[in-house]
Amino acid sequence: MVNLPQNAKALYDYLRQALSQSHDPDCADLDARLILEKRAGVTYIDLLTQSSATLSDAQLEHIQSDLALRLKGMPIAKIYGEKEFWGRAFAVSEDVLDPRPDTESIIEAVLKWYKANAAHYASRPLRLLDIGTGSGCIVITLLKEIAEAEAVAVDYSWPALMVARQNAARHDVVNRLSFVQGDYISAFGHDSFDLIVTNPPYIPHADITNLSESVKNYDPILALDGGIDGLDPYKKIFISIKNNLRPNGRLFLECGFDQIEAINRIGINLGTNLERIIYDLGGHARGGEFSCGDK
Repeated sequence: MVNLPQNAKALYDYLRQALSQSHDPDCADLDARLILEKRAGVTYIDLLTQSSATLSDAQLEHIQSDLALRLKGMPIAKIYGEKEFWGRAFAVSEDVLDPRPDTESIIEAVLKWYKANAAHYASRPLRLLDIGTGSGCIVITLLKEIAEAEAVAVDYSWPALMVARQNAARHDVVNRLSFVQGDYISAFGHDSFDLIVTNPPYIPHADITNLSESVKNYDPILALDGGIDGLDPYKKIFISIKNNLRPNGRLFLECGFDQIEAINRIGINLGTNLERIIYDLGGHARGGEFSCGDK
């Protein structure tokens, strides 16, 4: 076992160097900062202003253990059981995907649509469905941002729903959010919603083995594998959407960077319109906004 430096600045430099050899070298700097903050309460500002700060043996022992897990490929979020999304902390586990920055582009798109259509919901709450809720980060964020909205979160995985329920309690939206275990929209019959959001599994089955170690070994395969072409969940969702989306309602979905055209073809064949393509911070097509022609 390597003896870690007790000086905080020297330890930060050591961690950053060690993590640059890990499965996610681009995250080395951020990971080093997070480890020091979580285990020693040392922020990056502290590193710059308190160069003589030292850590205890107990703190170093925890950091040694965390570093070993990270070098094996375990994501920081899984080590600490928490990930930030839209400025809020969400509990995560091996049963859910870690919330990802790209998904925030979906939140931005939904809120833009809602702002333009808020007058429709002045006399009644907007009703929202989140398909494949996982940690609940999407639906809970929207409930926090859209006052009075009510929502249903569905997931095939019962353990995932328990994580989402934990996050709902943490962010005080339990009274506006119901949970259902089921398979996509088919679980709801003819129940209707103003807004449907989903970040379903969309990785083609053959590509699972090519994913990074931090994803394929620590994220649930159930939340990644989208079938042979990665499109199976979208086919199920679009088949049912006309039964579940209210007039003037919208479906917002996340997808792989090269899938939106194929998804749009599925939607066209089932009578939906692609209102806009949603792009992530990297300029990739990350999702779409769909309607049923404002029927």
